[in-house]
This record gives sequence, structure tokens and C-alpha cells, in this order.
Amino acid sequence: PLHVYNSHKRCLFAFARSFKDKVLVVTVPRFTSGLVDPGTYPTGTEIWKDTSINMDNLCGDYRNVFTNSNMRLGHTTFAGKILNEFPVGVFIKI
Repeated sequence: PLHVYNSHKRCLFAFARSFKDKVLVVTVPRFTSGLVDPGTYPTGTEIWKDTSINMDNLCGDYRNVFTNSNMRLGHTTFAGKILNEFPVGVFIKI
């Protein structure tokens, strides 16, 4: 698991897996009924506020497998950045 901290740390689970030079990062919201109204997805910085994920030595350029967009994930990455377009994140290091 990756360390999640700040406002909504209990509402986000994140983990990474690596093999040789391949890295996969996954973020999954949980307990979101207190974050959003029914029928609304927990996406964007207005929902996640200052909630952050500690990426440790996994920082770099990643591709979101759902949206096909690329983004740089730093040592500390805001959940609202990762979950801006889609409510679940699956990222492959490029």
C-alpha cells in the first residue's frame, strides 16, 4: 500500500506493484458517501481537497489506462489530480 494522508485519507486506498522496470499504481476511493451526493462520482480537487499520496521513489511519468492521458506523479501527489477525470485510477509508468 501507498501512504495516503490529509483530509480524506480514510476514503482512498492506493497501492503500487512493480516488476523489473514496470510499475503500476492503483487508486480506489472508498467510503465516499460522506464525500459526494448519490449518483455523483468522487472526482477532482474540490472533492479530495488536500488528500495526498506519498509516492516515495515511484515518481515519474505515467499513463492512465482508462483515459489514456499522461501525467507526472511526484513524491507527493494530490488525489484530486489523479482522480480528476475518472473516479478510479490505474496508472502504468512510461
